[in-house]
Amino acid sequence: MKIVITENKRYQLAYKILDDILGGLTREDYDANLYMDSVFSNHQVLLQDDNLNLKLRYSEKEDRIVVYRDFWEPLRLFSFSDEELERVIHWWIKDRINLEADSIFLVGYRQ
Repeated sequence: MKIVITENKRYQLAYKILDDILGGLTREDYDANLYMDSVFSNHQVLLQDDNLNLKLRYSEKEDRIVVYRDFWEPLRLFSFSDEELERVIHWWIKDRINLEADSIFLVGYRQ
């Protein structure tokens, strides 16, 4: 049986999966320069599961978001290209977590 999913529906389903993943994570915000003699902020955000496994890390200083494989792996179901996957996750992070960075890195092996 073959199921046809429209492009718009594919993105909606990806957002739903990411929302479900986010529900099981803990967010930790902190300033990495708080303990150093620096006037510059380095706001960081970590998203971790209950076992303290890091799933996503944002660094204001580096202006990037690092997304670990456990976070993006479920989206492989939708056969996104690397660029599409990065774009979907970047939009979702901007929309749901209110973080925006110039670059996003998906960490982990992809085939």
